[in-house]
Amino acid sequence: MKKRILGAILLILVLVPVTIIGGRYFRLLVSLISCLGMWEISKVKGINKYINLLSSIFMFLIVYFKSNLLLPIYLLVVSLITIFNKKYSVLDMFYNIGSMVLLSYAFSTIIDIRNKNISYIVYLVIITSMTDTFAFVTGKFIGKRHIVKDISPNKTLEGFIGGALMGTIISSIFYMFVIGDINIINLLCISLLFSSIGQIGDLLFSSIKRFYNIKDYSNLIPGHGGILDRFDSLILVSIAFSILFSYI
Repeated sequence: MKKRILGAILLILVLVPVTIIGGRYFRLLVSLISCLGMWEISKVKGINKYINLLSSIFMFLIVYFKSNLLLPIYLLVVSLITIFNKKYSVLDMFYNIGSMVLLSYAFSTIIDIRNKNISYIVYLVIITSMTDTFAFVTGKFIGKRHIVKDISPNKTLEGFIGGALMGTIISSIFYMFVIGDINIINLLCISLLFSSIGQIGDLLFSSIKRFYNIKDYSNLIPGHGGILDRFDSLILVSIAFSILFSYI
């Protein structure tokens, strides 16, 4: 528990000031986070460390410069590696490409959302953090029906519902008082959708860990695991936010 508290404090001390400052400092931090996330997800599969490093560098550059050219170049590079390196299989190639597309899009979106309005980022963080917290608390005390026990033994239907409800209510209160300018019913529905998507993101990244039989993606953050252990929910929620709000 002490490690978990220490890890949370370290995250707050790093993330909060840089998020408030914004600009190139926030873009740099998110790019570094995406780079570490790519390293973690590639390492899980046991892909060659030099290819992991190459993928991580490309991730940083794609997110930082938000370049439409670098992603096709990366696809070409890993295709050539697949052809000439027998230890790098086609499955490795598609695993890396899928990870690159998902993570680069999500973290680039997080930067865009911050540039639009810092309150949006706070809103999304409140959704994911409150959902995660109350899903844990609800599941611990009254959870009985497991959702997918083989993927996440502690995830229960009661926890899912409790986390979704509290994540929706708390984040909606923040949105109404700080951002406003939205119908309350629409806001509640959207927040509930994001909360549910966040829990699906958690289960998605947990399924990858279970498939490769690991507990955490890394031990980078004391008591919390790796980058992807902390940002798994926000990855899908940020994408959902970007898609939905582009039509509102």
